[in-house]
Amino acid sequence: MLLTGKAPCGMWIGYLLVTCQAAMVFTFVAAAGSKVLRAGALAAFRDALPRMIFLPKRFSWSVAWLVVVAEMATAVIVAVPGLAMVGFLLAMGLMLIFTLSIASMVRRGSVEPCRCFGVSTRPPGWIDVIRNLALIAVAGAGLAGTAGSANVADIGVGGLALATGVGAVIALLLMNLGEIADLMSPARVPDRQASITLGIPEKS
Repeated sequence: MLLTGKAPCGMWIGYLLVTCQAAMVFTFVAAAGSKVLRAGALAAFRDALPRMIFLPKRFSWSVAWLVVVAEMATAVIVAVPGLAMVGFLLAMGLMLIFTLSIASMVRRGSVEPCRCFGVSTRPPGWIDVIRNLALIAVAGAGLAGTAGSANVADIGVGGLALATGVGAVIALLLMNLGEIADLMSPARVPDRQASITLGIPEKS
């Protein structure tokens, strides 16, 4: 069948689709799980919402649970082959809302942790906006894959495992992008420690 020795287009689109599905599943499961499985994480997320998006406190619990349910629902829907397109659209919509919220916090100079992945003490920064935009791009690529001639069956079990692994690595890297950026900027650590020791306010 493959006289030219090249993989059919549908196979490559299948790899792309599964990789993007896996990245979205791991990302949203981690986001929801970190809020409900870690002790106090959901309560901390609830308490932070009024400071993050000026939400009235009486709606905090409802919105906190709504976010968790939406994240888990997106992870499930995007994993179902026949519903992947809907799942990617949901993922892009959620990530867009999260991105706008974080961008607003950064512009206001908020030091409230976004708690996107549960308990956190790091204030939001533009690196978090970049992370979310990258996740939106991954979801967009997956959405494009659903519209193409994807043939997941052609990639086989080994290909499925490989694409899933690549998607998991992408999700892991993007979820920890802020921490990775901090590690790559060691010069900032002594400055921060000196500022704390001398009681000098840190520059925003």
